[in-house]
Amino acid sequence: MNRTKIPGWLLPTLLLAFVIGACADARERDYVTDSALFKQDCPPGAQRKGECPEPPPPPPPEGTVEPELPSVSPDNIHTPMRMAGTPEGRMLVADPQGRMILRVDPAYLLPDQGFEARGKPLSVALLGDAIFVGNSEDRQIDVYDAIGGGYRTSFGTGLIERPADIVADTGLALLFVLDSKTREITVFEPDGTALQTISGPGSLDSQLLSPTALGLDRVRGELLVSDYGPQNGPATVKIFSYDGVYVGKIDGTGSCGMLGCSGGFSRPQGIFVSGDQVFFTDGLLASIEIYDRTTLAPLSSLGGRNAGYPELRLPTDVYVNEAGDVFAASYQSGSVEVFAGGAQ
Repeated sequence: MNRTKIPGWLLPTLLLAFVIGACADARERDYVTDSALFKQDCPPGAQRKGECPEPPPPPPPEGTVEPELPSVSPDNIHTPMRMAGTPEGRMLVADPQGRMILRVDPAYLLPDQGFEARGKPLSVALLGDAIFVGNSEDRQIDVYDAIGGGYRTSFGTGLIERPADIVADTGLALLFVLDSKTREITVFEPDGTALQTISGPGSLDSQLLSPTALGLDRVRGELLVSDYGPQNGPATVKIFSYDGVYVGKIDGTGSCGMLGCSGGFSRPQGIFVSGDQVFFTDGLLASIEIYDRTTLAPLSSLGGRNAGYPELRLPTDVYVNEAGDVFAASYQSGSVEVFAGGAQ
């Protein structure tokens, strides 16, 4: 019987080819699976030569990012309506007349960055790597990139009529949108999924008559809603749990005696909860009213019609930073004003 003699060099060569093939296959698989979004195979030879496109960068880390937007002129601000704080203590401001979302520097109280909105922006919130804008013209929520300000998508069409305010719970990744026309609050996930509605139109304590703005108490898991109330009745700030249960209210009636009435409020607008205090603006009194968060009793006021500098003219929102400085959006004067240390 004849036997074919295998050359001595062939076995090592075959073994080496097998090892190289296995490694190449592993490299290709690793290259594909390292990024779930990058499904392009890259042959080992091309990979060694640097001819393969790089996989996309990893997604941004979880948590809310500091917005970085195109530069704008400081005189861009016209009618500041609603504000949202950023991780580094700046403010995002919705300007409906200027049709822009502006980033305001707290040191100068002027915008340094911003972008043009697609419609008429009434409200703004920051969550994750996105800026959510209440577009009253198109009756929806528009979503923009926090880095760059590019438009992403919209949601809420058919669910929202007038998005007067938006607040975000960054820990739970929830958006609360106040519709001042339907007089209800809709809870959304960041992708636009509607989870539930809170309250609704009516004259009961648990219902809304003329709601204007929202505040968020993340510690208690509660929403505060400013409501002008009936035409000849007291205004209120109503409080609801996240699941829609009515908790209580701050009554704007004030107290009256032989010398007249004092205290109270009539046109509550933007609300901000900071520690044990509730801050909200009163458009008619041209002031920021401060109440105790636990007892719901009045504590003090900032500004007012007869106050000097800073002067508030139809203040529509309020923001308090970690240093205790109180900022107000002054709609008619087209400015953001600050009461340094006003929260202390």
